[in-house]
Amino acid sequence: AVASNTYTTDVAHPELNGLEDMPFFSQFPLDRQAELRKSPEALAAALAQSDAVLLPLARDKVLVRAAGAGSEHSLVPVMLSPASSHMTAHISGTTTFMGVDSVGSPYFAAQVQDPASLAQPGAEAENLPHWMSARLAGQQLSPAHAALLAVASGLSLWHQASAFHPVSGSPTELSQGGFARRCTTTN
Repeated sequence: AVASNTYTTDVAHPELNGLEDMPFFSQFPLDRQAELRKSPEALAAALAQSDAVLLPLARDKVLVRAAGAGSEHSLVPVMLSPASSHMTAHISGTTTFMGVDSVGSPYFAAQVQDPASLAQPGAEAENLPHWMSARLAGQQLSPAHAALLAVASGLSLWHQASAFHPVSGSPTELSQGGFARRCTTTN
């Protein structure tokens, strides 16, 4: 299991910035940074920042833990930071750039190699980090966290299902920091 100082939920609690009246899963708390996501070099630099945050995923599941006393929500996501220190140890496959929060911290999401390395079976009963479907966790999270994890989970599942172009059958590759895919053989 991961030592308690290698993950946190205190890294960021994205602010809604006036989105409170929008439908629950519409309250995405990050600026998606369309210009930044066009540059692989800029994304690599953002991932290397000491305040970069990584949202670990296990297929359609997100890593959550019980919220602290006094919270109006029962769950909070587990966010790994700095993201770069967790990439080699935990991540496999595609890393998606989610955006930046109101203080400029970049957020990324990626599939973990070994989900058990971050949460052990039965951890939920002990209020420790555990994997949960983003859909089931949603209503127990803050609207901002629910939207963030729903988008991360949805993009990850889309990447897993879209490795090949539906017409040509050619492999596709990640573009725009994970918000698009393109065929490797066609324009």
